[in-house]
Amino acid sequence: MSWLKRTALAVALLQAVLATFTSGGTLEFWMATVLGWAAALQLARADVARDSTWPARLLGAALVVAGLLELLPLQYRAAHRLAPLCAGLGVALLGGPGFARAQARALATLLWPLLLPPPVFLRERLLDFSAGTAAAAALGLRASGFAVVRDGTRLLLPASELIVLPGCSGLSQILALLALALLALALFPTSRLQKAWVLGSAVLVGFASNAARIAALSVLADQGQIDRFQQLHEGSTGQLCTVASAALALALWWPLLLKAPAPLLSALPRPQNS
Repeated sequence: MSWLKRTALAVALLQAVLATFTSGGTLEFWMATVLGWAAALQLARADVARDSTWPARLLGAALVVAGLLELLPLQYRAAHRLAPLCAGLGVALLGGPGFARAQARALATLLWPLLLPPPVFLRERLLDFSAGTAAAAALGLRASGFAVVRDGTRLLLPASELIVLPGCSGLSQILALLALALLALALFPTSRLQKAWVLGSAVLVGFASNAARIAALSVLADQGQIDRFQQLHEGSTGQLCTVASAALALALWWPLLLKAPAPLLSALPRPQNS
């Protein structure tokens, strides 16, 4: 492993640790940081000649330091979104301007924290499908025998009313699973049809799992179980739902991905017949 690869791995680990302890942040930002770096390390091109110069090295070092220092105030803020890309670009510049340009595909994966957690304009204006989430939750409740009436984004049960806000539409879960899907596609060679299945199932699992969570929240609110409602809404139970949806998605992808050898395995020399 080259010193540049070791440097990138060290920076990635440091940023992952800092993102873990960021207060006021979200599980989605941590996932975006970790999955973005994992994909970037996989996609980084080691076959490109380095053309390092002292100005490029100084700029690269400054960007790496800036990317780490940005995460040191352990209170989440909007500028945190740029920290992984800033540090990744800095590491690439240590190898030279031409080397950095050749890493464009790898660096693109570090843009994922710009989308997770979803910015306000994205979740409330461009991609607000909370009405669809409410409809899916109502359908699940009726299928389970609960009496529910849907009015737009409002779910009306006998003793309660739940409003599905744009932030609860499931966009965060979908984007998190798409980030996981892109990492899987970076690790395993797949056909176009397989790529479509992995990405499409990520969207479906993210949407369906969140709709199921909304349905469960409706039942808990109707039964007056406020503590369990809060845990599922913003507590540890809600985070477990995100982990469970990721596990379900991986279970759907795994048989498909196993059919193709991983790039590292396929690159090994095969024995010649004597």
